[in-house]
Amino acid sequence: MPTPELPYQLETRQRLGDALFRYMVGQPADGHGDPQDANHQALARWRLLPRVLQGNEAIDTQVTLSGQRWAAPIGVGAFAGDQLFHEEGLLPIARACKRLQLPLVISEETVTSLETIGDDYDRCWLQLRAAGDAGRVKDLIAQAADSGFKAIVLTVLAPVHPVAGLQPGGFS
Repeated sequence: MPTPELPYQLETRQRLGDALFRYMVGQPADGHGDPQDANHQALARWRLLPRVLQGNEAIDTQVTLSGQRWAAPIGVGAFAGDQLFHEEGLLPIARACKRLQLPLVISEETVTSLETIGDDYDRCWLQLRAAGDAGRVKDLIAQAADSGFKAIVLTVLAPVHPVAGLQPGGFS
């Protein structure tokens, strides 16, 4: 029996619509994916519970990573198709990360241009598969550097594009 959706998941599905929700959570359009796989089941055991922090003024969550100081040891991960979710693509997320001083990892497949993102927040990192033509990879790295990006996150999980026709949530 499938795990019931949490309130934030229900609201997210309602706001995005089923197809975009399935895309975001990684359910393929072909219906062969199992939302109850081992990863999903493992993550379903954890819950985020909001707590009001009082009397903890001495706690410092700041961290230095690769010579950069961040407000906390967390960041926002990369995803493609960003303009499907908001007309400004990643710009609202970049602005929030800038305000919160958190790293933002930008997918090499972002729809929003690296230059536009870098104009809003120049402390981003480029997520790169480094697959395909070496010239394309060098061009992406140069664009990221010119846009003020500070690091590259090399993804080794997906060295090639996925099988044609298997678009998550029906999006290509």
